[in-house]
Amino acid sequence: MLPKKIKQSVTGNGNASKEQVSSMLCNLLKIQEAPKLFDATDALAVALCHHFQGGSLKVQSGNWSSFLKDNPDRIVPGKKKIIDNYQSHKKRLSFIAKTAFYIFN
Repeated sequence: MLPKKIKQSVTGNGNASKEQVSSMLCNLLKIQEAPKLFDATDALAVALCHHFQGGSLKVQSGNWSSFLKDNPDRIVPGKKKIIDNYQSHKKRLSFIAKTAFYIFN
């Protein structure tokens, strides 16, 4: 996907800044605190654009918790806080955010 197409899909403006994309993602996904790195919001934007275009993913583990249990080698020690935070707030996370985390890590 082209960056302009992703920005257009997420914000309605193909020339949107990374800050605008981040802000719109926070609104759409009900994220209270924007990710500190734009790489994370770029990943979420790609996943959301894919979703908007009717894309689908094959889920093999059934849910996020079982994926983590089935794939302990995918957990990076420095990212344990992210996973712990997910566990405590999993009801608030959207499918898109979980999918982007899986795809880009």
